Amino acid sequence: MGAAPGTAAITGSGEAETPVRLGDLAPGGLRPGAAVAVERDLPLLLALGAEAAGGRAGWAAVGLPSLGVLAARHAGLDLGCGVRVDAPGARWPQVVGHLVAARVPVIMLGVTEPPPGRVRARITAQLRTGGAVLLAAGPWKGADLRFRVTGAVWEGLGRGHGVLRHRLVTVEVSGRGAAGGVPRRAQWWLPGPYGAQPVAGGPLATHGGGGMRVVG
Repeated sequence: MGAAPGTAAITGSGEAETPVRLGDLAPGGLRPGAAVAVERDLPLLLALGAEAAGGRAGWAAVGLPSLGVLAARHAGLDLGCGVRVDAPGARWPQVVGHLVAARVPVIMLGVTEPPPGRVRARITAQLRTGGAVLLAAGPWKGADLRFRVTGAVWEGLGRGHGVLRHRLVTVEVSGRGAAGGVPRRAQWWLPGPYGAQPVAGGPLATHGGGGMRVVG
């Protein structure tokens, strides 16, 4: 199993700091009933899914046939509590509705194109009534939160050989309502040695270029 969601940041001395969660980058975190857009980064999607599912009844992946068992386990998802619907086709809104009605608390969704407004409005109402968190892999108009990776550096290669093992990324989150305002950024290992791990030091500057700090 990977590290539990919300693992502590590791300092240079090897000591753990206060636990940090990706969702904590936004005021209120990953609230039940929220629709969250995660821009085209599967490790980030899985890490957020593991956070949102932590300590609750289960999760579902809809329209994500590329989701691997090892990647899900490494992210911290309990495979015994997961439901997969790899090819829902055009009926994916009905599938999502059934999952929300069944009280599945976290739904990760892969869609090929943004849904029509009426479909999106119906799903938004279902989420708020059922209390599920929807993590959409791609754009979702009107999303409460938007997460994206703005820069990444892989580690593991040395002098032209080796294996890519860990990825240092800058994660940016923006939102609307209480989560609006200037986007916030923080550096994370996605994946890291023990799943998703924050880099010690807290959030980066909330504005500006958001450049990467390469380590190692």
